[in-house]
Amino acid sequence: MGDPITEPFILDGRAVQCFEFACLEDHPDNPQGAIVKLSQLGERFGRRQPALAGSQIPSRFNPRSHYFAATGHAVRGSFLEYFVAHDGPDVLGFPIAEPVVVDGQIVQDFQLSRLIWSPDTEDGGTVKREPTGMLWILHQNPDLLAPVSCPTEAAVVP
Repeated sequence: MGDPITEPFILDGRAVQCFEFACLEDHPDNPQGAIVKLSQLGERFGRRQPALAGSQIPSRFNPRSHYFAATGHAVRGSFLEYFVAHDGPDVLGFPIAEPVVVDGQIVQDFQLSRLIWSPDTEDGGTVKREPTGMLWILHQNPDLLAPVSCPTEAAVVP
């Protein structure tokens, strides 16, 4: 998730806290009991594309691609390698779009985040996560990024 970038705040009646790569939402009304979930920031940004046509669905026998019927999109190549290695469904959600070029970079959007392919990342890899939490809070309310002072009456524990 990265470092926290906001204090908890209320949005649409829910407590939310944002981190560099994600935001957490409190769901006290969950039927199975209160739960904290990752915000579906890819969905909130409106990044969903129409599902693939039947003729575009990759073969289930291709080890370099995986189709997700629930969202109608596939993950392939380097994006699939990253997805598998980084607990994709739990961390990124399912794909909601096919790869596209945005600002000169190839990206793929997921329910929770965006992956960016680059041939020259600092760590030698080819895929990195977009700081979606930071971008979302900058879009939503950048004032929430302001530092919050510690109350003067707060006890400091060594």
